[in-house]
Amino acid sequence: MTPVVPGQGGEAIGLAQVIGQCGRSKPDPRTPLAGLYLVGCDAGGVGSGTHQAVDSAFRVADMVLADTRG
Repeated sequence: MTPVVPGQGGEAIGLAQVIGQCGRSKPDPRTPLAGLYLVGCDAGGVGSGTHQAVDSAFRVADMVLADTRG
């Protein structure tokens, strides 16, 4: 993994987001692998920080329920 700040490690946001990867350009919470979803600030949420992560969790929970109910 490439450091975001010299001498520091880790990710800046999460799923290797780049400028422009927001709004409609965010990764889809549904992945090509059935039953695998992305959740958190990286996919499916709106807002910022913790609010965005929680919003994503609620949205993905609804997707999981819809997908498992048939």
